Amino acid sequence: MSVSTNLLMRHMNIIHLKRYVLLVSYWLVTSPYVLMMMAIATGGLFFAISIYFDQWHWFQRSGALIIIVGAVSSARRILRKGLDCLLSSKSYLDDSLKNSSNEEAQQDIKACYCGFWILGVGTIIWAYGDLVGCLQTLSGSCLY
Repeated sequence: MSVSTNLLMRHMNIIHLKRYVLLVSYWLVTSPYVLMMMAIATGGLFFAISIYFDQWHWFQRSGALIIIVGAVSSARRILRKGLDCLLSSKSYLDDSLKNSSNEEAQQDIKACYCGFWILGVGTIIWAYGDLVGCLQTLSGSCLY
């Protein structure tokens, strides 16, 4: 193959990869339930790792990842529509969020509501997740 054909094939692979990444990210943003399951799976996985290794700082660190999922869920409308589209519309709140017949607006409200709960739970886990090990042993050795 010539150099130009090789470069063209490499360019086509990059285009397909970008399309795949955009499709996956669009699917994640359009479904608030997927984000909720990601937060639960992240917390559960790190909880199991903490039990297995008996090192509870792993569960505490999962709170940071859960917060990222909550922030994405809360910002679903901005990620779905784009910031420029929302800023150009003067009355986007009146048009879609207050109109209860709009299915996407209802999903945005649900995602924002779930996102705030995920953010709260993630913050609590990030702040106090390492203390769960003290509850397990009931020794209180990590309470100084």
